[in-house]
Amino acid sequence: TGNILTVKSAMPIEKVEVYSTQATKLLDKSPRGTEFTAELAIPQGTYLVKVTTIDREEIHKIIKR
Repeated sequence: TGNILTVKSAMPIEKVEVYSTQATKLLDKSPRGTEFTAELAIPQGTYLVKVTTIDREEIHKIIKR
């Protein structure tokens, strides 16, 4: 289950983007719900997840081991 990305929000999620540390976009989805799950077959490393809701944008750092 190390390849599963789950995002949960109190507000509906408009967009989920995943970037490598070299700014390569690896995922760009528009789920339109309060929970989003995707399988990411990516190597170990550090990634940035940008989550956009109706009222904000947040960027989270994740580490794939």
